[in-house]
Amino acid sequence: MSFVMITCDLPIHGGSRAPLKPVATGSKGDVQFVSSMPAPGSSPAPKTSARMRIMAREVDSFHDAMYKIVTPLDAGVFEANIKALAKVAHVAPYLAAIPKQIREGFDFGIKEPPSERHIAKNAPLSEEQQLVMDGEMERMLDLGYIAGPYDKDELEAAVGPFRTNPISYVPKSVAPGMPPKWRQIENMSYPKAKPIDRTTDPDEAGDPSTRGHGPSQRSSSSSRPNLVSINDDLKSADFPCRWTTLPMLYRKFRELPLTAEVCGWDFADAFYQLPLRWDQRSSMCILWRGLIFVRRVPCFGGRTTPGVFGNVADLTQDLVEWKFPGVSIFKMVDDVCAVRTSDAISQEAILHFVRSLGWRLAEQKGFTWTRQFVHVGIEWDLDLMTATVTDH
Repeated sequence: MSFVMITCDLPIHGGSRAPLKPVATGSKGDVQFVSSMPAPGSSPAPKTSARMRIMAREVDSFHDAMYKIVTPLDAGVFEANIKALAKVAHVAPYLAAIPKQIREGFDFGIKEPPSERHIAKNAPLSEEQQLVMDGEMERMLDLGYIAGPYDKDELEAAVGPFRTNPISYVPKSVAPGMPPKWRQIENMSYPKAKPIDRTTDPDEAGDPSTRGHGPSQRSSSSSRPNLVSINDDLKSADFPCRWTTLPMLYRKFRELPLTAEVCGWDFADAFYQLPLRWDQRSSMCILWRGLIFVRRVPCFGGRTTPGVFGNVADLTQDLVEWKFPGVSIFKMVDDVCAVRTSDAISQEAILHFVRSLGWRLAEQKGFTWTRQFVHVGIEWDLDLMTATVTDH
C-alpha cells in the first residue's frame, strides 16, 4: 500500500600560530544552558539599553575567546561507547576521531584565517528584528556560544585580522495564531563573485542593521578577488553524512509491520552544540551595535556546517542502534525519529542514552511511541497510510 500525499513546511596575534591548546574542555558544567531565547518586550527598548547591558558584562579574555571550548557533548562518554562498538562493528576513522574534536573544536574546512580585517554591514533589520537580535546576542553570551564584546582595534591587535559576515533574520515556521519566530543567518556567501571595497567605513560598525572527510586542497588563482566569501572555499562534499530524505521515510514507513511504532525528538540549538576550532573563529566574528563578538560555535549559513554536524549525528545514530537492537534511527538535521518493532524498548531509555552523550534536547518538542504523529511538517498516519502536509 502506498502513502497518499494530501496538500492542504587563534592563536594570540604574532608572527606564527601557536599549537592548539584549548584552555578548558567543554562539559555540561562549563556554562548554564537555558532552554529558549527570551521573548522581546512588547515595546521597543531605548537604543542604548542593549549596548549598555552587553558592555556591563564581564568580558572573557582574548585568549579564552579564541581557545575556550564550550559544548555540552561529553567526549569521554562518546569515546567509551566507540570503543565498545568497535569490538563488534567497524567504526570509520572520521567517526572515531569525533571525541578529539569535541575536546579541541571541529574543523569546518576553513583553511586560512583572514589576511586582513573586514567588517561587513549587516542586512537592514526591522525594529522587531533588532530586539530579537539583542535577546539572541545576550542568550549566546549567557551560554558561552560567543565571547565579547570587544573593540575592533583591540581585538585585531590581540588576535590578528578577523572578519564578520552580514547577518539577517528569516522567519521560522510557526503554528497559526502563534507569534512570529526568527532564525539568525550569517551570510557566509558574502561577497559574491566580484571584488568589493575592503576599506571599512568608520560608521559601519556603529550600525546594528547594517566525498572524503575533511577539507580538500584547492589551489588559489591570481584572478580571484582579494576578498572572497568563506563559502567560496568550502565544499559540502568534504563532509558527507547520512541524512534521511523524505523518499527514504516514505519507503521505510510503507514497509513497516503493523506492530511498528515511531517516537521523535529534536536536538536543541543543533549546530551550536559543536565547538568551533580555535583557528577558524576569526572567520566567524559578529558585528552588533558597534561591537565585535567572537564565535565559539559555528553559525547557520556555512556550507559545511550541516555535514560536520551530520557526522556527529551519524555516530550518535550508530551508537543508539547498537545499544538498542531493533531500533532504527532517521534524522533530518535536528529532527530525529526512531522506529521500533517491539514494545520492549522504551523511549525513556533511548533518550537517557542520547542525553548521556551530552546532547541537549528540545524539551517542548518530540512525541512518544505512536502510529499517528507529526514529523518534519508532515502529519503521518501509519494505519491509514497517509502523509498530510501541515500548515506550519
